Amino acid sequence: MDDLSGLKILITGANGFLGRQMIDRLRLYDVRVHAVSRNVPPCRDGAQWIQGDLTNGAWLRELVTGVKPDVIYQLASASLGGQDSEFVLPTFENDLRSTINTLLAAKACGTSRVILVASLEEPRHDSRTVSVPSPYAAAKAACTQYGLMFHQLYDVPVTILRLFMTYGPGQKSYKLIPYTISSLLKNQSPKLSSGIRPVDWVYVQDVITAFLAAAVRMQVVGTVVDIGSGCLVTVRDLVKEIHRQIPEAPAPTFGALPDRVMETVRCADTETALRTLDWKATTPISEGLSQTIAWYRAQVQGDAAVNT
Repeated sequence: MDDLSGLKILITGANGFLGRQMIDRLRLYDVRVHAVSRNVPPCRDGAQWIQGDLTNGAWLRELVTGVKPDVIYQLASASLGGQDSEFVLPTFENDLRSTINTLLAAKACGTSRVILVASLEEPRHDSRTVSVPSPYAAAKAACTQYGLMFHQLYDVPVTILRLFMTYGPGQKSYKLIPYTISSLLKNQSPKLSSGIRPVDWVYVQDVITAFLAAAVRMQVVGTVVDIGSGCLVTVRDLVKEIHRQIPEAPAPTFGALPDRVMETVRCADTETALRTLDWKATTPISEGLSQTIAWYRAQVQGDAAVNT
């Protein structure tokens, strides 16, 4: 990987799933990390933590002007994939408004690289029918368009990484994989939909490698790059693999929940990532799940020890 040494990096949403993984990996490099979050963790991991709210544009602009980062990773997100209308305002505020405020701050201080996170849930515009399956998808699609506009119109060096279904240790408990693993480890049968949806799954450590490459590769500035495995595995087959690795647990219950409408089925374009970032996913799904299960098993055992 090209040299990251000496870079000053600002991570927004730093206390989230991706942010914590980024900070942990960046400890291997000679960089200065400024971590922004609404909630500052007790363990600082060598980063300089800053408590704040990205929906406050004036505060964020003052912060970015003071830090003068070389790279901004905009990882703040509501991460709410539900289809209910109650998710409209949270995704607007925490995804779209936060991203626009970040782009405005980067423009004001002349940051040399801004890396935004797009989503596989975003609607495709290469067909006559455009499907927008959730408020989150709509907000992320708008973030992508604003990112491209800021690059094209205002010359802000924006790179957009479109993440496919990222999983791994430390993910929020309501997500499919943590929920399934936690249920099985507690000897409970997870209640699931039919599981027929095919998904491109990508392990979080592979994603972090792509993030680091995007900080130093000029070829990706002004572009949107898919970050995924390039392979589709159904939710049912994924859950069966988790159960295979936790065989003592009861079998999952498929069909207990209804399938969501307008589910996105898309496979990552791996050629662009390989050409521009020299990156491809390298962690087999069985190995990624094994590492994820081991992490959650340690959490369950730790909780049990505390409660005895």
